[in-house]
Amino acid sequence: MRIELDLGDACDERADEQPEPPRQGSVSVVLFQDPSKRKTKKRLSEEKDVPNDVQQSANEIDFKKARYDVLKFGIKGLEKPKQEAAKIALAVQLGAKPPKKKYVNYKELIHERKEQKIKDREERIVNAKTGVKPKRQGNTMHRKTHHARHEGVHVVSKELISKVRQKKIK
Repeated sequence: MRIELDLGDACDERADEQPEPPRQGSVSVVLFQDPSKRKTKKRLSEEKDVPNDVQQSANEIDFKKARYDVLKFGIKGLEKPKQEAAKIALAVQLGAKPPKKKYVNYKELIHERKEQKIKDREERIVNAKTGVKPKRQGNTMHRKTHHARHEGVHVVSKELISKVRQKKIK
């Protein structure tokens, strides 16, 4: 059949070109190194050569942790209602949202506000008698409206125009 297809010597050459299957003694081993694991190994080796700045930040973290532990220990020594308030204050200090205000009956709220107004009046009277001037709180709305009055189109009276002309003549 080789002769009929003219494949005589060509098949023998191809057989020589094909690689032989690997033998048991000569197996080559390929190690696969995951790129993400390489990065972590490099980071670990860099962390061993840590500069002083990083060590100082680590010490600061330790001080913060120690301060937190001291505060926690101090809270344990308080009475129960004060303990709860201190825990809430600590949580807010660490970044938690403060709790919502508790519900107050509307009539009680109005009564408390009236009492507060009366106390403020009495305090103002006492301060006026002693000569202490109260601090003025800046009203931002008043300032904004005051500046807004001077902007835009204005109507100028004839009297004002005549006064300005008289000053220019002099």
